[in-house]
Amino acid sequence: MPTVHVLAEDPVRRTNLRCRVSANPPVLVVVAAAATVEEALELCRRTRNPGRVVVVADAVSPSAIYQAFRAGVSAILRTGDARPDRLATIINAAATGPGPRLQGELNRPLDEAPTAITPAPLTTREIHLLRLVADGYGNADIARQLKCSPHTVKNTIHDIMTRLRLRNRTHAAAFAVRSGLA
Repeated sequence: MPTVHVLAEDPVRRTNLRCRVSANPPVLVVVAAAATVEEALELCRRTRNPGRVVVVADAVSPSAIYQAFRAGVSAILRTGDARPDRLATIINAAATGPGPRLQGELNRPLDEAPTAITPAPLTTREIHLLRLVADGYGNADIARQLKCSPHTVKNTIHDIMTRLRLRNRTHAAAFAVRSGLA
């Protein structure tokens, strides 16, 4: 098990996570806990800690996932899913595994996402749409930007997710980030 350093401005949150990981105390893994992924990233920036980062946050949005993985975060876990056994598993994976992971909303690690499949290539418009999904835009906002109906956006997203074997919008956003599309 790696050495774990817990970052959280809220002392209750910090103590709670320390208790959950203390039974599993060497690669340094930083567990940054906050209400949002963005706040956890800010904690990491301020401390300039060189370890691998696992973010535990109450709120996780597709745009936050994009920012976190661009910043080199190894894993994201919702606070409600941060049971000691699950947290230990994710910390171990962050210490040893190469790819980013999102736990809680997605049931399997992102590095098991459909990177091995060879779907039909995405069109320029589909890539643009996927970028907007990764940035957290809803169907109505995407429709306005692409000058089409929300129904067309919904159908196109469904088609992309089916071809790429993605489970939901969050998985699609993470795939876009990992693939360098967003």
